[in-house]
Amino acid sequence: MIKQFILVIMLVSMFSFSVYAQIDNPYTIDYLKVDIIQTGEIDTTGRVEDMELTLSIPQNDQYQKVENIESNVNYTEYYDDIGNKYLKLKWIKPEVVNKFRVKTTVTINRRNTMDVEKFPEFIDSTQLVDYDTNDIDVLSKTFRGNDIDKIFSVATWVNKNIKYDMEYAQVNMSASWVLENRKGVCDEITTLFVALTRSMGYYSPYIAGYAYSKDANSMDGFVAHGWAEVNGIPVDVTWSQGGFLDATHIKFAKLADSSYTQASLNARGLGSFKVDLKDITTEITTVENTESLIIGSTSSLLDDIVYKGYVVVKSDVTSDRCVLTKLKVQGCIDSSGENVMRNTENNDAFYFCNQRKVFSILELLDEGNALGLYKCPIVVLPYGGETETVSVKVSFENEKKVDLSTDKTNLAAGEEYSVYAKDSYIFTSNGDFAYQKSQFIAPHNDFILYGYNSGTLVSENMHVTDTNSILIETEVSQPDIEIIVEKPEDVSIGFFSMIFNMFSNLFKGLSI
Repeated sequence: MIKQFILVIMLVSMFSFSVYAQIDNPYTIDYLKVDIIQTGEIDTTGRVEDMELTLSIPQNDQYQKVENIESNVNYTEYYDDIGNKYLKLKWIKPEVVNKFRVKTTVTINRRNTMDVEKFPEFIDSTQLVDYDTNDIDVLSKTFRGNDIDKIFSVATWVNKNIKYDMEYAQVNMSASWVLENRKGVCDEITTLFVALTRSMGYYSPYIAGYAYSKDANSMDGFVAHGWAEVNGIPVDVTWSQGGFLDATHIKFAKLADSSYTQASLNARGLGSFKVDLKDITTEITTVENTESLIIGSTSSLLDDIVYKGYVVVKSDVTSDRCVLTKLKVQGCIDSSGENVMRNTENNDAFYFCNQRKVFSILELLDEGNALGLYKCPIVVLPYGGETETVSVKVSFENEKKVDLSTDKTNLAAGEEYSVYAKDSYIFTSNGDFAYQKSQFIAPHNDFILYGYNSGTLVSENMHVTDTNSILIETEVSQPDIEIIVEKPEDVSIGFFSMIFNMFSNLFKGLSI
C-alpha cells in the first residue's frame, strides 16, 4: 500500500479510492484495459485569481499505454526531470466550489524485462532508501551469483523476513528501520529491496501505482501499491512476482523512493484567501482483459503412503523465462474443518530459470492420530499457474528410518558434493532431487539438504562460501630478492618481454 499525499498551499488532504472491478486470479492476467476516473473538489474563500492543480496520472512505457484522456477542466501536460507525466488543471477566477473529473483509458500488457533507465535518482541513497548504512551494506554483500541470482535472492530474502503489517499503512519508514524492525507494508518491503539492490550497484526505481489484490491482508480489488524495476527487471516483492508483472499493475510514477505526491495545488489571489483541496477519489473499472498461465506445474507426492511425521509434495515448475514466484500448499483438514497438517515452509518465495523442482513439506499434527488410517486431498496452488490436487494415505504405524550422509557440509559455490541415504529420497531447498545417492552442485547461497522416506524426514544445513572471498592467512618470511634484467643479444631496438615464475608455499592475506 502506497501512502499518497496531496500537497496544498494551506491544507493537506489524504487520498482515497473506490473499487468496482472483479478479477478471479490477477497473476494470470496478461492484458488489461481499464477506465480510471479521478475526481475531486477544490473549495475557495476570498478573492482567488487563478489556481493550478498538478495531478499524477497513469504513465506510458513499453507495456502500458494511455489511450485517451478526458477532463472537464482545461489542462496542459507536464513532465518532470525523470519523465513522469502529469496534468496541470487550470482555473481562471475559480468558483467557490470547483469540481474536477479526469478519465484515462489505459491498456496494460504483462510486463517482462524493460530498458534500464539510468537516472541518478534511481541509484542514489535517499532519506528513505538509506543504503549507505553499515547493516544494509553488509547484508547486500551476502547475495552472490549472476544478476538474476543476486536480484531474486534479495527479493526472496525480503519476502521471507519482512512481515506484512497493516499498522504501517499510513507511514513511510526507511530501509534501515525496516531491516531492524522486520515489518511494514508494500512501501517498506519495496524500500528495503530497492536499498539492497542499489547498494549492489543496480539502478532501482521505486514504482508507485495500483494493482489488483486478492490478498487476505488487503481488500479484494485495485489498491494503491508499490513495486520496483531493478536493472530493467520488474519485481513485486510483496506479491512474489519477478521477471514478469501481471497486467493489473498500473504504473503512475517512477520515483527515487516511496515519497509519492499524487497532487499539488498552487493558487494566486488578492487579500486574504483560502483554497481547500478535498479528497481525490480514484475509481478503476475493468473494460476487458485476457489471461494466460505464466507458470506450468505438475505436482506429486514423494510417497503416497505416509507413516507419521511429514508429507512431501514435489512440484515440477516451468516457465519460458527467469521468474520469481510462490507456490502455496493447503494440507488436509478433518470433518470439523480443523487442520491435520501444518505447512513448515511458510510458502516461501523462490526463483528459477525455465524449470526447477520445488518441495513443500507438511507436518502431520497429533490431531490426525484420532483419525487412524485415512486418505485426504492436498491442494497445490502455484502463483500464475493451475491449481492441482494430490491425495495422500496416512497411517500412524510402521515408522521408517532415514540415514542421511554427505561428504561435506561446508562448500564453495559451484563445488560438487556427494550425498547418500539408503532406500530414501534426497532433495534440497534449492531444487536438487535424487533417490538413495547422487552428486549435486552447490548453489551460491546456503541451503538445506533433506532425506525422506514414507513420513520420516531428516535434514542437514549446508553452508556455502563465495569462491571469490576465500581468505588464507599465515605468516610469511619473505627474503630479499634481487632481479637483474638484461636485454637479449639478438634484440637491438624496440620492446621485449620476460615472464618471471616465482613460487612460495606460504601466503598471507591472499584473496582467491
